[in-house]
Amino acid sequence: MTYNRRRKHPSQKNASRRIYTPAPGIFSPKNQEEAERKIRQLEQQYQEVSKQLQILQIITDTALSHLTLDDLFREVLSRISEIMVADTIAILLLTEDGKNLVVRAAKGLEEEIEQEMYIPIGRGFAGRIAAERRPMIVHDISTVEIVSPILRENVRSLMGAPMIVDNRVIGVIHVGMKHTHLFTEHDLQLFQRVADRIAHAIDHALLYQAEKQARLVAARHASQLEAIFESMTDVISVYDSNGRLLQINQAGHEMYFAGDTASYMAQPIYESAADFHVRDEHGQLLPTERWPVYRLLQGEVITGSDAIDVIFDTPDGRQVQLSTSGAPIRDQDGNIIGVVAISHDVTERRRNERRLREALHALIAMAEALMQPSQIDGINTTSNIELVEQTIARLISNVLTCKHVGVAAIET
Repeated sequence: MTYNRRRKHPSQKNASRRIYTPAPGIFSPKNQEEAERKIRQLEQQYQEVSKQLQILQIITDTALSHLTLDDLFREVLSRISEIMVADTIAILLLTEDGKNLVVRAAKGLEEEIEQEMYIPIGRGFAGRIAAERRPMIVHDISTVEIVSPILRENVRSLMGAPMIVDNRVIGVIHVGMKHTHLFTEHDLQLFQRVADRIAHAIDHALLYQAEKQARLVAARHASQLEAIFESMTDVISVYDSNGRLLQINQAGHEMYFAGDTASYMAQPIYESAADFHVRDEHGQLLPTERWPVYRLLQGEVITGSDAIDVIFDTPDGRQVQLSTSGAPIRDQDGNIIGVVAISHDVTERRRNERRLREALHALIAMAEALMQPSQIDGINTTSNIELVEQTIARLISNVLTCKHVGVAAIET
């Protein structure tokens, strides 16, 4: 296979060997010096920008790597002191009432923490920064108001910036030099960027701390409620909106179950309670719609004298009478999502009440019999009638354990 070759034009033969001569003056010593100076400036600017990015990256990494506030403060103070070669550093946070700044972390000014130094908003160096929401430089602190005597005695020059999150001032950070130091506008801009990153880190740490504290408080309260729940001698049970048992205390376990709790809790109460033969206080089978839990699920609140007495057979063969009260549990929209029922064992009390009623009826019957005219025809004196009355009153008082009993004979 052959290829057609193009022949070069005579003017192209020596093109690669041409030498271009620059115009006079382009690379003169003066212009070359100016170019080198500009290159050095660009290199310096590049180094400064790189340093800024490095500083911001270090602060950002530090901020993101710590969630607890104390750890964050410790690392931030260490990093800033290394980067900015400052004699003192202080981080002040806004108090809850928003009226003061309080020193929360410091390096070189630790006494301010020990003395719980408070700086009013609008006063002193940090107070002005917070009030005006802008960074500030003071080359000679003798020319401005300084609230903290510790700061006034240990620092000559200051630079500070507000810490702002979502347009909220949460605090102020400042660095100081023991001797007069001329901070630049460039330093101030960089320090504000550092303060912005620290502010977000502190805000996240505060939220984390608040959330952690809330969880601890909630866990403690839940533990206390659980202890109370389990120690109650009354049966406390919680049901969902379908009547399925969600939770029951120890008293309930002992009352209702013979060890098979899981199968009972897996069914709605209408099915699981069928074996209990639920009856009313008179011993008549109670229709499902009249069961306390069912009535609670319909939205009824049962309290006090309205408590419902039911009788049922326990798995271990006992007959128990409970007095039940409770209320529905509603969500934010008012929908019933469950119920809580409290049942008090009144078996013995009701048994004693029945005995007392029976004894009282017997006494009354005896009194009526004694006071019949046919029984007292032979009694002619008032003292004998009073003796019968006193005897009846004493018997009634002993049965009912009451202090005062009156017996009167009614003439017909």
